[in-house]
Amino acid sequence: MITKNLSITKYVIIIAVFLIGLIACERDIKGIGIGLVDNNKFDTNVLLSNLTAYNKNVDSVRVDSLPQYVLGVNQNNIFGKTTASIASQLSLPSSGVDFGINPTIDSVILDIPYYSTKTGTLTLRDPNSSNDIDSITIPTYQLDSIIGNANDSFQITVSELGTFLNSLDPLDPTKRKKYFSNRSFNTKSPDLYSGTFSPNANDTVAYINHKDFDGAVFDIDTIKNSNGTPSMKLPLDKDFFQSNFINQSSSVSFSSLDEFTHYFRGLYISASGANGSLLTLPLATGNVSIYYSNDVSSTDADGVTTIVRTKQVKAFPLRGIKANKFNHDYSLATSAIQTRLSNPDEVNGEQKLYVQGASGSIIVLNLFSDGNLEELRSKNWLINEANLKLYVDRNETSGNLPNRLFIYNLDDNSHVIDILSEGINVLDGTLYNDSNGDPSYYKFKITKYISQVLKQENPRKLSKLAIKLISRFDVPNFSRLSDTIIKPFNWNPKGVAIFGNKELSDKKLSLEIFYTEIRN
Repeated sequence: MITKNLSITKYVIIIAVFLIGLIACERDIKGIGIGLVDNNKFDTNVLLSNLTAYNKNVDSVRVDSLPQYVLGVNQNNIFGKTTASIASQLSLPSSGVDFGINPTIDSVILDIPYYSTKTGTLTLRDPNSSNDIDSITIPTYQLDSIIGNANDSFQITVSELGTFLNSLDPLDPTKRKKYFSNRSFNTKSPDLYSGTFSPNANDTVAYINHKDFDGAVFDIDTIKNSNGTPSMKLPLDKDFFQSNFINQSSSVSFSSLDEFTHYFRGLYISASGANGSLLTLPLATGNVSIYYSNDVSSTDADGVTTIVRTKQVKAFPLRGIKANKFNHDYSLATSAIQTRLSNPDEVNGEQKLYVQGASGSIIVLNLFSDGNLEELRSKNWLINEANLKLYVDRNETSGNLPNRLFIYNLDDNSHVIDILSEGINVLDGTLYNDSNGDPSYYKFKITKYISQVLKQENPRKLSKLAIKLISRFDVPNFSRLSDTIIKPFNWNPKGVAIFGNKELSDKKLSLEIFYTEIRN
């Protein structure tokens, strides 16, 4: 009984303390509200601060260790022609490289899946049958991550790579070797494949004719991905792989991955042509598959040995070191991008700006360019919010606009304080549409950065900012406080034209600052 009464008393005391605290808090809140509103001591206003903005050419970006790679060629009026090629090592098959007895190659296929989305199914009926049972249902797909017209063909050439791709930096073997997009690669002759190409969502099946020694086909394989998804399938030179792979498979060159990558340095997949499309590809899931036939013998209970010709396959994955090669030809653009990049007006800024990935171009921002920084600092404002809006020029829009841009400190090549303190979603940078669903502007919220720049005492040093296409490596690892440096990755080839600070309309690029000040 005593224990029970003590427990009740304890809970009564806790509730009483809670109620007293709640009343006190409510009294404080009401007091604050009265002081702000009734005294009329504060004004909240907005300032559209001037800035200058111009373009800067990005000579190269880092192109190894990427989650996806770009291949193709595309020309448009805004950005001219962009060409992307790929260098890649091969890895050994998980089952080893024993091709068996009397192996001969039937086909060699370079197979690289597309990014695709399943759109439905299609039922195909046997045209020679009236029976509904004589039909099959297959999935249908739509290809993703393609810039340009997928119906326009371009030239693809596949060659043996002549440049050895080091995993470690020869100048400092303690560090990983970095590859940049302006690097050239040597190739060996003859080419392993050359032909016109256009991406095809129906490219889901390859047919392999397995042949006997006399050339007669003894079986036909239908090859497709386990989930039926489409992929690009390029037939490579059978004689080359017969001579350099099958006939050499018992040599030391195939005894380990290290020996193999020195013996066969990889493939160089190059694109060329006047126009076509740029494809973003999950290269790590691709492979070179050698389809071949060999002899398999078996002996029955009577001691009779039978030799049967069998079909086999060895897959050499596109693993190891991979790198992109990007080239931009701005002379073919009808826009002013070539002038903006070769001779930017760094003093007065520009009327039009261009942002493009896969090297390409960035925007450089000089805030408070009208020289009133010290005057603004003397006002000792409370900065409520600071936004940058970059309006899209729809007259110079090629479609395929980037969904998000990224802002950073150009002088230090580091993150702005807002992403470190508030996160990527508050910093923003996403593309906003108007009421009709058309692309309108990109928005950045840099409140904390502007607050520190405009502090009256010990302000942050004003620095140049830069805007580029975002990559997954731009978002810092918040578990590591030292992750503040911007990494030189940018493989997305999309681009967008933006109105600059010299634009005369209300779409002019400016810094919008919402502030509170004490009324005099």
